Amino acid sequence: MLLLQDVNLTWHKQERGGAAAVARRRFPYAYNWPADCGLHNVMLHRLNFYQQGENFWDDEAEMRQSLQAYGQKMGLAQPEIERRIAQRLWQMQKYEKQFYNSADDLNLTNISLAYCGDNLQVDFCYDEQRSGRPTRRGHNKDFGNRQARMYSRDCLNENAFMLEPGQYGRVLWNERNVDYDTGGWYYQLHIYNLLYWARGVPPADVLIVNEPDFEYEQLADLY
Repeated sequence: MLLLQDVNLTWHKQERGGAAAVARRRFPYAYNWPADCGLHNVMLHRLNFYQQGENFWDDEAEMRQSLQAYGQKMGLAQPEIERRIAQRLWQMQKYEKQFYNSADDLNLTNISLAYCGDNLQVDFCYDEQRSGRPTRRGHNKDFGNRQARMYSRDCLNENAFMLEPGQYGRVLWNERNVDYDTGGWYYQLHIYNLLYWARGVPPADVLIVNEPDFEYEQLADLY
């Protein structure tokens, strides 16, 4: 069984430095695993957070704040605003937990997974079409492999680590993107927590109380 927690933190120009940057260094890298997931071959848990000043908002809090402000601006009655909030919350909860038969079925940004016997190989492969800046360049292990997705690409594509059953790995990378509505920069930290579990249903705090056996970083200076 593979447990994969995908954590994303977004912030903007006003949170780049000072007290906001200090607060960001305290941002947790792992969270409780949903207790109602049951047993599946692969379980993906997605969590999104947004920084405002020194505070961090989860998806639900940010959505409620945004829809409340939008509804009031548009002159919507409060019951209609609440209806839209409830509908969006249902969609978000449906998206938060996803289940797959195999790691081969996952389509994750900049991460490639492959079974190697009983082990799981985790590769970092920077995809410019799905990612922001700065582009990671370097050795591409599949540069000459015509059958590979990263064939002939000028990008970093390397093995991050290999997980044996029972081991826990973490991949961190960041990026700078353009908001196409405003033209301003925004910034993101991405965290993948991968636990190759083999002992039934995992405890809810399994990713918090245990330290990763491996940690791979691609953290650039986001000027």
